[in-house]
Amino acid sequence: MGGGLGVPVLDDDTQNFEDPAVAAAFSTAFWDIHEMSPWTFPIIGRLGTEHHLGRIVVLRAQVDPVVSIPYGENEEPEFTLQNAFELQVGQAIGGGLRVQAVVMPTWEDTENDLDIEDDLAQLAFEPFFSYEGETLASRIGLMIPVDELAGPPFETAWGFRVGFGLRLD
Repeated sequence: MGGGLGVPVLDDDTQNFEDPAVAAAFSTAFWDIHEMSPWTFPIIGRLGTEHHLGRIVVLRAQVDPVVSIPYGENEEPEFTLQNAFELQVGQAIGGGLRVQAVVMPTWEDTENDLDIEDDLAQLAFEPFFSYEGETLASRIGLMIPVDELAGPPFETAWGFRVGFGLRLD
């Protein structure tokens, strides 16, 4: 069982942030953009791996292909490829860095408020701290988009993310 919380923090003169979905998309560097796209039914493949190098270092990799099937007022199917790599030092209490990229090869002609036609790949970094106990796990990170569209860091958009989990064995 788990949950999460995201808080978008944006500069309002870089894009049309009157639409909350646009604000959320920028603050997460377009990760899970299908959750903010109206009139789409997403089909997601989540592939990930985690490797422990000794007792201190944890490596994670993730690839999520997403096909967004249009319905209603949307006529454009979309494809998105999300991928991330994490390096964490420490296991019970740790910290690390996540590097993520979101590639949106079919989004050049979307009819929404996202002005991404010329920048179909987004890169972001997330330094994070984590705690994993016997029952409770938590993670806090600062999403820093560095790509031209959502960057430069801290000037245009960034996101504060908190996640938690509860083990019910």
